[in-house]
Amino acid sequence: YAFDIPSNALERLTTSGYCASPRFSPAAKKLAYAKLVGGTMQLYMYDPQSKLHTQLTKDGGNKEEFSWSPCGTRLIYAVEEPGKSSRIAMMN
Repeated sequence: YAFDIPSNALERLTTSGYCASPRFSPAAKKLAYAKLVGGTMQLYMYDPQSKLHTQLTKDGGNKEEFSWSPCGTRLIYAVEEPGKSSRIAMMN
């Protein structure tokens, strides 16, 4: 959900599935979040202007604990894959 303080309006952003860890980038003016897809947490991006959701990752491993770069052009995140060592990844 997004809450607009001046209008006191509440808007639902996602309609299905388990979503977590929203991170807004003022520079990119976009919201990144994790969503459970087929048992794996994947990264998504939401554009408040167009109201479009874009799936950013589709590979194995849970994507967690992500952050935007200050310029809003990159996401850095942890990837946890069962039976493998975890790693830090970056997306442009």
